[in-house]
Amino acid sequence: MNLGRKIIPIIAVTATAASLAACGGVTKSETSSGPSSLTVGWNQSFYSINDQTGTGNNVTNANISYLTNSQFNYFDADNQLQKDTSFGTYEKVSDDPLTVKYTLADTAKWSDGVPVTAADLIFGFGANSGNFNTVSDDDVKTDENTGAKTPPKGEAYFNAAAAGANGFQYISKFPTISDDGKSVTLVYDKPFADWEVDFYNALRTPAHVMASEALGIKDATKGNEAVIKAFQTKDKAALAKLADFWNSGFDFGNTPSDKQLLVGSGPYVISKAKQDQYVTVTKNPNYAGEHKGKVDQITVKFFPDATQALQALKNGEMSAYEGQATTDSVKDAEAKGLDMHRGLESTYEHIDLTVNNGGPFDPSTYGGDEAKAKLVRQAFLMAYPRQEIMDKIIKPIVPDAKLRTSLTTFNGAPGYDEISAANGSAAYGAGGTDGIAKAKALLKQAGVKNPVVREMYDKTNPRRAAEYALAEAAETAAGFKMVNKGDAQWSNKLGNKSYDAIFFGWNSTTTSVLGSMANYVGKAGSNFQGYDNATVNKAYADLQFTTDQKEQIALLKTIDTEIYKDAVTLPIFEFPGVVFYDGKAIGGLDPAYLSPNMFYGYWNWTAK
Repeated sequence: MNLGRKIIPIIAVTATAASLAACGGVTKSETSSGPSSLTVGWNQSFYSINDQTGTGNNVTNANISYLTNSQFNYFDADNQLQKDTSFGTYEKVSDDPLTVKYTLADTAKWSDGVPVTAADLIFGFGANSGNFNTVSDDDVKTDENTGAKTPPKGEAYFNAAAAGANGFQYISKFPTISDDGKSVTLVYDKPFADWEVDFYNALRTPAHVMASEALGIKDATKGNEAVIKAFQTKDKAALAKLADFWNSGFDFGNTPSDKQLLVGSGPYVISKAKQDQYVTVTKNPNYAGEHKGKVDQITVKFFPDATQALQALKNGEMSAYEGQATTDSVKDAEAKGLDMHRGLESTYEHIDLTVNNGGPFDPSTYGGDEAKAKLVRQAFLMAYPRQEIMDKIIKPIVPDAKLRTSLTTFNGAPGYDEISAANGSAAYGAGGTDGIAKAKALLKQAGVKNPVVREMYDKTNPRRAAEYALAEAAETAAGFKMVNKGDAQWSNKLGNKSYDAIFFGWNSTTTSVLGSMANYVGKAGSNFQGYDNATVNKAYADLQFTTDQKEQIALLKTIDTEIYKDAVTLPIFEFPGVVFYDGKAIGGLDPAYLSPNMFYGYWNWTAK
């Protein structure tokens, strides 16, 4: 039973954008069979078609990848896992040991006409497993400004956001490949709870393109063979080249001159991109799957400013827009007579504290005194104005919104209420006068006066700026000296130790029971805090091999309780999801709770 969130939590953010291209909102030919187009809007600029790397793992990139790639399964608007048999099929052929066979359909092709083959599955497995890295995270240098990771020369290091948080890491036997190159069989060392979503979003980069770019092999068949051989023989030199290109080679904002970077397996393919302005996708002529779009061309414009976006929507320059809604944007949309689809989304806001940077929340600051550092962390979280943020920023948009109280699963999922009742979340309250008073007492008990806290957030986001203003006032009243570290490039600086606290949103694309694992396991791909708790690590390790729902809930309860006890993070609210649209211009919108939210079901969109 799947309870939690996605194996790879996608970061939900916004960023600055330049002036926008003058693309129309909807065009339709004189005949129903002629070309048609739609323009929709999003609140952050695209910058990489490979959303599986640690730096590319971002919802805005995932949206474009979703339009341009296919996979074995996907979640529908009701959070139910559906299979896309036009891409391929899979079956569990054994429970002991867990054995899963994947078979690609004849209709699965890349946009350059090359069939999707076992080589692509091997590359997806190898790059995302972490099993083929020849150097550990500790030996990799991280650029503080970009987040890019550079291993020692000659070493192979796939900077996969999923590494350490999927079942691939528990496959020590090299996968069996069928004679026709259409099937791959995986044998797990242990039963893995979420095996069915291991390949979810893991097939973004074609093996033959990787071979061409990284190994210089231009022939697709020979390239595929070289990729398989590199992983099969653990050819360090070849793997190092493949990893180096995979980590950053698919990063671009403008249309690349190298068209191989645009190859995908989905209904659409990128035809044009302009940095910070838009990405246009057009129908992939080689796509033969079940999700052929009804619209010939889709342009995604980037608007960090909702006011600009809604005016463009009103002017007919686009047909739908989703960003981080505010009270003002909802009022503006109502005044403009725009249509709105409202509800909560899987993304949730949270505040994280850094515990390994020599700052106020790090025990090393107090000579290794963990108890003192914990009291300071508790004080900060106790004063955090969660309810005020909810009342002033979120409830005006979604009146029945409530504070989130679990770190490992979402409201409405099995076990949420049980976990929340036992995890200690109630002890933190919701800030306010009572929270500030308790925070002062905790700082006094710790013997720490006016600790300096550098808090980072996306300064280009109006809602985040409003959140920070409320937090700064409350924490200052509690006795903290706040330093505003708002940064447009904050997502590139995650984990670089330049800040002490940060708030942002985790975005989920599946209902995986292991969705929060990458956030909290020591040294996991999305653990940017330096947090490491042996009990939490063990509980997650056990959870990976637990399929009984009651046992899963018990383990999630243990994890939640330990994290709350350590006072390193607090959830705040689930995002109010508002899709603004013109119902006279676009049809078929069916926003989902899980990411990709507005983009779910794009194959049903119509230009009216």
